[in-house]
Amino acid sequence: MNKFFENYLTDALEKIPSQRQIDCIEFNYKKYFPTDLNAEILDIGIGLGEQLVCNRNWGYINSNGIDISPETVEFCKKMDLQCEVVADTIDFLRQNEGKYSVITMSNVIEHIPREQLIDMVKAVYGALTENGIALISTPNMQAADAHLHFFNDITHLVGFSEHSFRQLLSAGGIKNVEFAGFECFPYKSLKFKFRRFLRALYWKKVKFDRACNGILNPDIMHPIFFAVIKKD
Repeated sequence: MNKFFENYLTDALEKIPSQRQIDCIEFNYKKYFPTDLNAEILDIGIGLGEQLVCNRNWGYINSNGIDISPETVEFCKKMDLQCEVVADTIDFLRQNEGKYSVITMSNVIEHIPREQLIDMVKAVYGALTENGIALISTPNMQAADAHLHFFNDITHLVGFSEHSFRQLLSAGGIKNVEFAGFECFPYKSLKFKFRRFLRALYWKKVKFDRACNGILNPDIMHPIFFAVIKKD
């Protein structure tokens, strides 16, 4: 196991699950989850267990998480979350082909060595049931100031724009995909409405500057974005 992940909880993560992050996950992801509460759900790279907490709060009884970090898994088990240490994620997914209705992988793919990426997305796709959905989020390298997020963690290996992410998925034989920005201001309070308003103005300025310079000018500007992969 990569030495950086042995103590990843201590070295890189906060000490408790963030309620705001839980609320953000609900705002962005819940609409993609099935109505069947018995559906098999898998979270890859569990972090502090925010996704697993959401799955439990939403009533899913067959929700499981995997992570390469024993420290992270131990932390989440103390919250009575179902999870396990898995040293080889690709092999695990291949052994569970066609099992999961939803697979989430939040801010994980940027940690994977480039030479393993195609096998990883193939394995994720293969582990989905028919009509299953995978939600894969990552720092958005086409966002303004993207370097602040990407270089904040030494274990980040690969950065993605929407175009490069689509290239990867296409190389893995995955065509049915759409992309969305991960909204980090999910609340309806006046404070957050004002922050979204200021952010919109800033994004317009960035897009104007890019247009003037004749460079790439993508639509998704959120610091995090995610792919919605649907298995045909």
